[in-house]
Amino acid sequence: IDWLTNELDQLGSDSYVVFDCPGQIELFSHVPVMRSVVRELQRVDFMLAAVYLLDSQFMVDPSKYMSGVLTCLSCMTALELPHINILSKLDLLTSKRAVERYLEPPIDELVAELTEDPHADPKRVALTDAIGQVINDYGMVNFMGLDPTDESSIDIILQAIDHAIQYHDDIEPREPKDQDHEDRDDDGDGDGREELDFGNIPEGDDEEHDG
Repeated sequence: IDWLTNELDQLGSDSYVVFDCPGQIELFSHVPVMRSVVRELQRVDFMLAAVYLLDSQFMVDPSKYMSGVLTCLSCMTALELPHINILSKLDLLTSKRAVERYLEPPIDELVAELTEDPHADPKRVALTDAIGQVINDYGMVNFMGLDPTDESSIDIILQAIDHAIQYHDDIEPREPKDQDHEDRDDDGDGDGREELDFGNIPEGDDEEHDG
């Protein structure tokens, strides 16, 4: 936390920071590490949103897709942040016709597919029904599609994230002479957004800190 806050202190108040988090799902679903980071960022007045990516190829297998949706729901309830859920890698699908079906998870249909085998283990059927009921009861999970070859899908997702954190509401009006400065950023990609990679934390900063 100390390393992170020191890095953030060097950024301006209008900075837009992207935190590239590690892929271990347990850090977001039930281990309190990321929740502690979120609370610290909120304490220093960061407006936050979580962006959860689910590989679109999970749609091929109903059981994997339901598992992904359940994990997504677990992260949403654990982090308690505005949440943008994304089906990623749409460009790798051989057919995109089925995508619309999965943007709003068809849980009842998937449960029916997974339990239609008359020889299925009754305990597995009951568990599948229970998982489907949990997802339906919360009714919080839906997805946006991300195709990296389609700029419009990227723009739509970025707009949703900006809206979730009210990014443009907090930007101070700038004089035209500041335009050049506004169009530049420190990571050189021209998008005005900073990026911090949690995979590159300096050695020796991973010790535990109280609070």
